[in-house]
Amino acid sequence: MESGRDSGLKLDEETHIYTLDGEVKPGTNEILQATGMIRGTHRYTEQSRQEGNAIHLACAYIDRGQILKPESIDPRIQPAVDTYVEWKNKTRFKASLVEEPIYSEIHGFAGTPDAFGLCDESYTLVDRKRGPLGPAAILAIAGYRQLISEHFNIPIFKIRAFGLTNMGAGKIKMIEVTDRLAVGIFLGLVAAYHWAVNHKLIKETVNGEDR
Repeated sequence: MESGRDSGLKLDEETHIYTLDGEVKPGTNEILQATGMIRGTHRYTEQSRQEGNAIHLACAYIDRGQILKPESIDPRIQPAVDTYVEWKNKTRFKASLVEEPIYSEIHGFAGTPDAFGLCDESYTLVDRKRGPLGPAAILAIAGYRQLISEHFNIPIFKIRAFGLTNMGAGKIKMIEVTDRLAVGIFLGLVAAYHWAVNHKLIKETVNGEDR
């Protein structure tokens, strides 16, 4: 698959702020928070955040074909890592894009899909979740589908999307996201966000904080 280029796009891992050629751009979570789809992150403990980040990092290594040394894996996330390896072996999912920030020139937002590639010869987007798949996650996945569609010049209807849920428990449940309204709803939220910012009805925010 040939991809478009987002060479000027950067993501600050600590602040989770996207910049394109030095100009700040809104991300998927920022848009969902500003439009009320995500109401803060207070429900997550510091430990759950750390475990979630560790799971994503380990799975990204696996998707890139890199070798994970057993001693480098936190015992708390070992079940999640083991089940992800089993899932990959079973589905033969092969990623071509892993944790790479993408920007939509058409709609003006950025995001970082977990992984995208081929599964059973179908274009497949994978979103890893430590817990269940909620409505906000479905909207975020819709945003990632739009980004992938633009980045690889693939019709959006040809991209299948799956949430891999309950990874924190080491019991992956693969849920296909088939909500046909989700992409339209998410893009409507993007348009509403830009309109509200331009009319100074809301301030641009990052992780729930004004900037």
